[in-house]
This record gives sequence, C-alpha cells and structure tokens, in this order.
Amino acid sequence: MTEIINRCELVVAEFNKFSEDLVYLGRPISDNRLEVFESQIDFILPFDFKYLLKKHNGFSLNGTEVYGIDESLALLIGLKR
Repeated sequence: MTEIINRCELVVAEFNKFSEDLVYLGRPISDNRLEVFESQIDFILPFDFKYLLKKHNGFSLNGTEVYGIDESLALLIGLKR
C-alpha cells in the first residue's frame, strides 16, 4: 500500500511541474462521499484512484479531466443530505 501511495505522490509532483494554466488539482475530500458512492454502485474503486480523489477531488491536465464528486453532485445523487 505504501508503494501505491508513493507512486500517487509522484504523479501529483509531476502535475505540479506544469503551469497553473495547464493543470488543476481540486480540493481534498474530508467526508465519506466516496465510500457512500461505492456502496450505492456496489463497486469498490481502486485504492490509487480513491487516494488521488481524496487528496484532489478532481483534476485535469491540459484539458483532460477526471471529475471528482463535489458537494452538488453528492446532493444530486443522494450521497449527502
């Protein structure tokens, strides 16, 4: 598990080498919306993907986006009340 975390941190470090015009790293997730989402879809997300989303809820590089689960989406799909 430590190796996966180290690799994720290396990816984030590489992202940080780009200018802010090309890269976006979202804010951390501090609640349990990923776990609730997993239970709703009956699927466990890969650890590295969850780790990155918890640290940076959504990210993009030069227009290629990975969406997180923001509060408005969490409300929309019933993850938060």
